[in-house]
Amino acid sequence: MIKDFIKGIFTGNTIDKTIDIIEKRVPDRDKQNEMIRDVMVARESNKTNPILDGIHKLGRQILIGVVVVFHIYTILNDIDISLEELGFLYGAVSLYTALKGKGR
Repeated sequence: MIKDFIKGIFTGNTIDKTIDIIEKRVPDRDKQNEMIRDVMVARESNKTNPILDGIHKLGRQILIGVVVVFHIYTILNDIDISLEELGFLYGAVSLYTALKGKGR
């Protein structure tokens, strides 16, 4: 019951794996609950910077924006870029998006 509640709140693989290991290795149910609570307290006490979190969440949009702005800059300033270089720039964004997947 408590495991399902915790998994419902946090879906991260690390938390899930830690809870699974605790449940498999610790036979005492009270000790399990205490250890799970300690894991969750440690997770909650981890402070993050909201600006960095926002930049991280907008990573793909910022990356493609920088590439598009750079492309427009080169066009407006008559800077010659070969198709290979342009393909590399947009390909890097595509590769990052493919590797990152949907919202992970």
